[in-house]
Amino acid sequence: MGQIYVRDLHVRGAEAGSVVIIFSEDTTEHDWHTVWWGEHNEESDMAFYATQPARRVTGPGICQSRYGGLMMSYPPGRLHDIWNDPYFEAFDNPADRLLAAALEYNEKRAVVHLSRRPPSARLQAAAARYGQKIIHIPLSSVNPVTLARVRRFHILDSRDRRKDAGDYIW
Repeated sequence: MGQIYVRDLHVRGAEAGSVVIIFSEDTTEHDWHTVWWGEHNEESDMAFYATQPARRVTGPGICQSRYGGLMMSYPPGRLHDIWNDPYFEAFDNPADRLLAAALEYNEKRAVVHLSRRPPSARLQAAAARYGQKIIHIPLSSVNPVTLARVRRFHILDSRDRRKDAGDYIW
């Protein structure tokens, strides 16, 4: 009797540790650059560039902003201020700076990158040097309604504002 051999040809999903989403590279409109740190182990650290919150006040102590681009990295509590860190000075384009930071802070083998255009050859080479892969997903392949919901966010002036924020956030 012969033996049966089975070959598994299924593609395994890459385990990503950082995610970058670039909605727009318009640095004039999205001139607010900041870093937010996760408050507990179920949140990521995040660096982003966005519209200035004061441009759209939606309620008392509540402002709305729109991301130009964002980077999330897990676990929380490790991300430095990439906007003022000399290590990232070589990346003057905010979108490239976010991706460079995602590679630097990534603890897995892949970074997910959603954008209109694929990452530059320079950043692809940097990923290879780190032993990582950039998984590019064209922004056009994601539902535009979902993208609009993700892109819009609100800033509250205090924790106490959370109790009535639902009346002003949509």
